Amino acid sequence: MSRVMKRLYYKVKSHDIGQYLIAIVFGIAAINISLLVHEKFGHVFAALLMGYDASMVSDTLFEGATAVQGVNIPLEHLAVIALAGPLVSFIFGQICWSFGKNHPLRYVGLVSWLISTLPNLMPVGSRDAAIAAQYFGKPLMWLLFYVMFSYVWVRLLFEGIGPVEVIEK
Repeated sequence: MSRVMKRLYYKVKSHDIGQYLIAIVFGIAAINISLLVHEKFGHVFAALLMGYDASMVSDTLFEGATAVQGVNIPLEHLAVIALAGPLVSFIFGQICWSFGKNHPLRYVGLVSWLISTLPNLMPVGSRDAAIAAQYFGKPLMWLLFYVMFSYVWVRLLFEGIGPVEVIEK
């Protein structure tokens, strides 16, 4: 057995498997909370504020989609609705991050930034950014992505996530 495998074996062996299960369940819950904030309070709420009928049409484990009903929706309205999800996720992440370093909501904020904000602002492969780029242009979308990306990583590097508490037997 290699040194890395031995270290991993002793780390896993020394902790209760329940801690790992709790971490997995908490991670899945954090991803889905972030998804709901992104879709419901971002896209759907923005569309409703603009006077369009909107609802979440897909709410699977790690994915969501919003449908906006309307005839001839102007591109600028679609762009604002598309950007509302990632921006609301960013604000939600900021609120969660403001809790103390040991608070579990801090991790929900991190997940919101890394799962709901940054990937959805990247103009390559993101439906939200692609729609917004049609109106605002790709250079502006890349600039917004880099500003958000830099902000998140600077916060992580200078503040850290916080100490991880290990329960000893």
